[in-house]
Amino acid sequence: MRCRKSIIFAAWAALVFCAVFAVRAMAQTQYRIPPGAKCAECGMGINPNSPFVCFAVTNGGQFLYFDEPGEMLIHIRDMKDIKTIRVKDFATGRWVDGRAAYYVKSKEFKTPMRWDIAAFASVKDAGAKGNALPWGLAFSLLQ
Repeated sequence: MRCRKSIIFAAWAALVFCAVFAVRAMAQTQYRIPPGAKCAECGMGINPNSPFVCFAVTNGGQFLYFDEPGEMLIHIRDMKDIKTIRVKDFATGRWVDGRAAYYVKSKEFKTPMRWDIAAFASVKDAGAKGNALPWGLAFSLLQ
């Protein structure tokens, strides 16, 4: 009986480990911008290696790609059917949830359409570059 409990515990522990690993791996997914993608706002070709590239996914599953956060903010500000938003963290280059990111406008960034807005995962990193605004206030950077 003791051996059976040990086997059950080991199997349970392995299952938990695998589940945690899988969730962590999904969180670190590197999204890919398809070759030839165009910005949904301005129609310009997108450089998938740009630190400013971002995208949104509608509730219907349509992907909207953007060459920078400013173009994304303009395009989706009045849309109600956005399911997912992903932006690149300017500090690390990793994809992060756009609604959890902080946004900074600075001439230092020199974005493709000159909105000069960058996204950051950390308020500390964003604050080091300027006035860090959360998602709900980021739309004010368009003025």
